[in-house]
Amino acid sequence: VVCPHLLEELEGVLRRPKFRDLVTPDEVAEFVDVIRRGAITVENPVIAEGVTRDPGDDYLVALAQAANVDHLVSGVKDLTSLATVSPPVLSPAAFLDLL
Repeated sequence: VVCPHLLEELEGVLRRPKFRDLVTPDEVAEFVDVIRRGAITVENPVIAEGVTRDPGDDYLVALAQAANVDHLVSGVKDLTSLATVSPPVLSPAAFLDLL
């Protein structure tokens, strides 16, 4: 499940200088487009502030809640350390173990 904000963030991250030697702008655009076409896309969620330590991550929890998913999968330690958030946040490895 993705929202426009998540896709914009993904594209912005992949266009950072540290990735310029790894992927071309056209490859970034194609990758984001593949994600967009393959994912369930919902509107940007209403964000409850203060859910995470990093206010920039609050929308991820809001997105997971708005989409009514069973788990939020993230490699961000600030998110995986949230014990009381719903849905539960799992690392990619923990999610694979669950499958």
